[in-house]
Amino acid sequence: MPLDTGSWYPTSLAEALTHTPLRILFVIVVAVGARLLVVHMIRRTARLAIARPAARKGASAQRRSQRLGALASLASSVVTGMFAVITLMIVLAELDFNVTY
Repeated sequence: MPLDTGSWYPTSLAEALTHTPLRILFVIVVAVGARLLVVHMIRRTARLAIARPAARKGASAQRRSQRLGALASLASSVVTGMFAVITLMIVLAELDFNVTY
């Protein structure tokens, strides 16, 4: 006796690609992956900039590394917020909410 999955369950790959929950899941997975990649690039760039020898030594070099660390943290937070807002707007559009204005 075949398992009755109901009319909501996609029966083919083409139907699955047009299924809204799977599209939402795909959007979220891509957004999380892109955010991880961008944040990794920001942190790596900051680490390389901090490791670069400064023109002066001492307290000014320490302040420089602290400023670069703070800027990298700020950039990571801004990127996270941007990805969250954009992903939320795409998910709401997938759920047929009007997000154009």
